[in-house]
Amino acid sequence: MGAPAAGWLRPVDYHCGVTVIRYHSEVPPRVLCVNDTGHLAEDLRGVEYPPDLRW
Repeated sequence: MGAPAAGWLRPVDYHCGVTVIRYHSEVPPRVLCVNDTGHLAEDLRGVEYPPDLRW
């Protein structure tokens, strides 16, 4: 998709996160959201890694 590889290195990955990629025949694909958990109740969204495990 032309995005730099480092842009995909995110240390937080939720198990129920939703990624939406829009494909259209006339324009390049676009990432609309990555790892979104807005569809979950707040107590089910999980937590980020502790600071000592982040890059």
